[in-house]
Amino acid sequence: MIINKKQICFMASVIFICIVFFVNTASTRQNVNAKENSEISIKLAKEKVSKFLAYVKPVEKPGDFNGDFENIISKNDSYWKNKKNLMTNDEISIETDESGDVITFINKLKTAQQEIKNKSKIVDKELLLKRAEYISEQFSKEEKSLITSEDQFNGYKIFKWARTYKGYKYDTDFITVALDPSTGEVAAASKRFVSTKPDIQVNLNEEKAKEIAIYEIENISEFKVGNIKDINMLLVNPNYRWTNKATIEFNPNARLAYAITFERLSPLIGEVIMWIDSLNGEMLGGVVSK
Repeated sequence: MIINKKQICFMASVIFICIVFFVNTASTRQNVNAKENSEISIKLAKEKVSKFLAYVKPVEKPGDFNGDFENIISKNDSYWKNKKNLMTNDEISIETDESGDVITFINKLKTAQQEIKNKSKIVDKELLLKRAEYISEQFSKEEKSLITSEDQFNGYKIFKWARTYKGYKYDTDFITVALDPSTGEVAAASKRFVSTKPDIQVNLNEEKAKEIAIYEIENISEFKVGNIKDINMLLVNPNYRWTNKATIEFNPNARLAYAITFERLSPLIGEVIMWIDSLNGEMLGGVVSK
């Protein structure tokens, strides 16, 4: 059968129309699926938020917090590389992660106050700690270690736990709870668990890690350091600072490292913390503190 030019053009047009239809249909389907997934995510988040609110009941107002939200926004966090739902009303502000779990709670009725109302009436410290621990457990049942318990200038009591894995603390992952010490009411609380659970292997001893860190830091010209002030093992998120792999992007892939703290002598007095991989001695970067 002989096909003339008109037939070829017609067939090409039909194929083009089919391709366009397919692409548009696929795109529409993706948009519909994305919308459905977002609606499912928000519905699940609302259910989990409702349960969470049962644990953080207000003290200075009767009843429960208002669980109806005027604004609900889904957003991508480009730095931490995760998705969040933000829910707000006139009493509270809540963030949930992609699975609907609460990761931030703010009690606007408390945080709107400049300071606590009754500084002379303080709940027993042990009871406050138990209350804070109870709230932290609603965020996560994973291992964690209390690292700070301090009073703020406005009177609130702040408790902070480092997430731990197989006995080692994470440098980045934590839970914080802020309480009004006169009532035990939760003013704010948050969880940031953004790192992976790495293989735990220690092939390098502390002395060898020190040798590597001293050698590496002597080749960095941006500051001068003195003696080593501290050394401990942490689960860190490598930034490869002072190497040709340096990055400002957050790296969720945690590694067990020796965190070696040097006294910084110039240009400003402070500290330099260098991370040395406990598995192979690789320099994983670190931080400079004032």
